[in-house]
Amino acid sequence: MEQSGTKAYAVFHLNLAFSALAMEQRATVIERCYTPLLELVEQHRVPIGIEMSSWTLAQIQQCDAAWVDRFRALLAAGACELIGSGLIQMIGPLAPVSVNRANLALGCADYQRMLGCRPQLALVNEMAFSAGLVDLYHEAGFKALVVDWDNAQLVHRGQLPEQGPWYVQGPGGARLPLLWSDSILFQKLQRWVHRDISSTDYRDYLVRRLAKQPYALPLYCSDAEIFGFRPKRYSYENDVAPPGEWDRLAYWFTDMVAAFGMQWCLPSQALCVAADDQPAPIYRLQSATHPVPVKKQPKYNVSRWAITGQSDLHLNTLCYRAAALLAAQEKPDPALMRELCLLWSSDLRTHILRKRLSEAKTRLAILLHQLKGDPVFALQGAYPEVQALDSDALDTVGVTHSLDSEHFLLTLKTQHIALTLNLRRGMTIDRLAFAEHDFQPLVGTLPHGYFSCITLGADFFSGHIVIEPKGGRRITDLNAAQPRFFIEENNRGRSLIVQVGLKTELGPIIKRYRLDLQSAQLELAFLFPEWPIPDGSMRLGHFTLLPEAFQGPLWVETHQGGLAPERFALNQAFDHSQNLSSIISCSGGFGATTGLIALGDGQKGLEVHWEPGQAALFPMMRHTPHSPGHLTRIIFSLAEWDETRKPGGVLPNIAFTLQPYRKDANAVQ
Repeated sequence: MEQSGTKAYAVFHLNLAFSALAMEQRATVIERCYTPLLELVEQHRVPIGIEMSSWTLAQIQQCDAAWVDRFRALLAAGACELIGSGLIQMIGPLAPVSVNRANLALGCADYQRMLGCRPQLALVNEMAFSAGLVDLYHEAGFKALVVDWDNAQLVHRGQLPEQGPWYVQGPGGARLPLLWSDSILFQKLQRWVHRDISSTDYRDYLVRRLAKQPYALPLYCSDAEIFGFRPKRYSYENDVAPPGEWDRLAYWFTDMVAAFGMQWCLPSQALCVAADDQPAPIYRLQSATHPVPVKKQPKYNVSRWAITGQSDLHLNTLCYRAAALLAAQEKPDPALMRELCLLWSSDLRTHILRKRLSEAKTRLAILLHQLKGDPVFALQGAYPEVQALDSDALDTVGVTHSLDSEHFLLTLKTQHIALTLNLRRGMTIDRLAFAEHDFQPLVGTLPHGYFSCITLGADFFSGHIVIEPKGGRRITDLNAAQPRFFIEENNRGRSLIVQVGLKTELGPIIKRYRLDLQSAQLELAFLFPEWPIPDGSMRLGHFTLLPEAFQGPLWVETHQGGLAPERFALNQAFDHSQNLSSIISCSGGFGATTGLIALGDGQKGLEVHWEPGQAALFPMMRHTPHSPGHLTRIIFSLAEWDETRKPGGVLPNIAFTLQPYRKDANAVQ
């Protein structure tokens, strides 16, 4: 074969917290997977990167201290390289900044204590990237990040240059160079080692890749546990791996790599950086279409850790509740923060074993007790007692009201808000306007016939629920509504409550609007008395922009695990809520780790707030430009489905607050 001269590197991901791995199997994994990995370095002189959380490192230390001693010696000799993760593998764009920061700091301290060194490179967990994390990795002392090439190319529509250097920048200004993983490359190697593809197939693919003359080729950047072991996540997996998989891997990494003329190097030696006198080329790895890119194919999107699994909603909600309590402490207890990081592990979501999930829920309840928080997930108590009010008396509290001639639309107006509700369609929002926008409506309903296209020939409401049970008929709350009015007095002042009870096939829903009489805030709350989480998708809110209110280019802004918000231009059509297949109900969404998402143009905008510690909702968007305007909606999910989803759990109450966008609203201290 021709000599390519291309550098080759590999990073093996070690994870004893793996969701489908029982505790009693950990020693077996060390014997069958981790020991042959060190032999690949010792006997075959392959200078690989080894990435693991400090928690996994501590578990190996308990099971096989000699392995850690060997690893430490190889690191000291420069024969291999430690790649950082954190205390635990965590999906950073779904966790608050305080937890991400602690996870990195605790992990680095553990590495130093157990190995006598700190990693310079960090592999972004599950390749779930957000720009907000760049500032935190930089702050923790990392010099570069390993991220996924294929999904970066997806964002750049295949136009990302093959030759570096490549840098990313956080919204706080930190910059870090990139080293690539490659989903197709590592999947090809996995398939060849597993004898799912032929040697000819694999060779032909490598020839095509090397023809592009890459600076360095990431021959493998993925799990170590799938060679010589099978976690048995899926029914089609064998119980026992065939013998010789590590020998097969060693053969390819030595004889075949040499035959292709590639030269092995440590991952850090493959890093391409800008010269001191040259500007660092900055690339965005996200877009509104792909706000949180992850590794592998589109079906493998961030919703699997946010809202599917067996108890994602439950775990994420209570973890947010604990994070808020810890953040409120003047000096957060390090032991409690460590426990919270461990409970935010990505491996407690997805394919988690029931025994491990039960143990995690117990630990989370204990943590909340220690923080003097409420360990109950679904807080479904009744709303506070309020004073009933006849509609004729609304003007006595400073609210004007009117009904159209057919009693379809109820309009309520205060000094700050004008709200029109559709009484024939579940008391959805027909129009919502604020005084500071001269009462020009921002949000509401785009009626059937608004768009000059039959594919958009429907009513697009705001403020409603859509449930799509697996194999069942769509369920909504778009029923006729007869509202009741109340006045609520609290320490913030006085509010008007508009409430209705709605019947659905799955049970009653209480929908409640609260119009703050002192400010431009509208709360929309949903109460689900004793509801189980539906076995399917459940989406609510569906706040639809009214195109006539917006003149300039649209943007969406939210936090995704970092200190500062991230803003995305809405410059192409996309729909996160569209099914990818019969078993994947959405394509992704936003982290929204402060419970706030905003969108607008240069002149005006809307903020939607919620409390993640009440319900860790998963916001998605749809943006479809079409005459005479555009269909742009924020959609919030309580449940999605994929291959990890298991039925069970109860629904919490939900409350949104809508108000005009304010530039300082997204600040995080």
